[in-house]
Amino acid sequence: MSEYTSRFDKIEEAIVRALPEDVGSRWLGEVAGGMLEGVSAESIVAIMRPVRELIVRGGKRWRPLVCLLSCEMYGGGDRALPLSVVVELAHNGTLVVDDIEDRSEWRRGASSVHLIFGEDVAINAGNMLYFLPTFLIDSAPFSAEERAELYRMFTEDMRCLHFGQGLDIQWHGEHAHRPTRAEYLQMCRLKTGSLARMAARMGVYAGGGGLERADQFGRVWEEIGVAFQILDDVKNLTTGIPGKHRGDDIVEGKKSLPVIIASENHPEISGRLNSCFQAAKHSGPSSPAVEEAISIMVECGSIREAESQAVAMINGARSSINRDSPDGEAKALLIELLDRFSD
Repeated sequence: MSEYTSRFDKIEEAIVRALPEDVGSRWLGEVAGGMLEGVSAESIVAIMRPVRELIVRGGKRWRPLVCLLSCEMYGGGDRALPLSVVVELAHNGTLVVDDIEDRSEWRRGASSVHLIFGEDVAINAGNMLYFLPTFLIDSAPFSAEERAELYRMFTEDMRCLHFGQGLDIQWHGEHAHRPTRAEYLQMCRLKTGSLARMAARMGVYAGGGGLERADQFGRVWEEIGVAFQILDDVKNLTTGIPGKHRGDDIVEGKKSLPVIIASENHPEISGRLNSCFQAAKHSGPSSPAVEEAISIMVECGSIREAESQAVAMINGARSSINRDSPDGEAKALLIELLDRFSD
């Protein structure tokens, strides 16, 4: 555990440097050159407060950890530390915007950012978290060639992420529409797998593993990102996710894998599920329709089947990492991290 703790501490320190509570002239210069001269420090702090809101609440931080360990695995030490923050800031930006799009009330145990600061401020904060990471790439000690490759990785994965989110929104806006399993998994690769891929391939590349190995390892973690999303879907319907309402995916109309499996394996229950989704959307998380929908999926076994598929994906990824990655502490810690996912 101490091996993880020391790395998490480094990540937290790097996040604080990237998003300081008290901004100074050096930070302002790195972020915007001289363009913020004449803007009061109070105004900058007010702009940054919603940007920092979710970050300071914490989070799993597994994506920055993957970035750091991937770099270590190829002998790069802490060279990927600023890149680990790149991934975490982008991830938090997606959460701010996602909560607006889904009208979510809770995130990490407190009110969503848009309910605290207003939708206009939250949209700006979310977008800021998409673009602030670029200054970390600019200011990190990489060559011009390395920096160009890191920008390519960042922008490609951010584009993929938004296509995935677009599909998710499109589907949960139509109660009667059910994507296929293949369509759902591809959506997850875009929406969730892309950030995991970003973390892994940036880390390997920064560590000196080269572009080919970086892309290969990125694909492995893209698959893990999909599995993580499926397990997140399952938890939403079973134990509940800390800081969120149990079953709020039903209220939002999300076509998660358990829902898709239930509809594909048992077409006769699709009508009942549709009715539950519509009632839950109208009445909110406290609606009896939420628990009814969950009961339907428990009884038909779709939640258990979705979880089994995610665990199988993680097991496949574990085998790939064991077979193709350099031995050492970093590799062992990445394997252990996968074991924690599937517990």
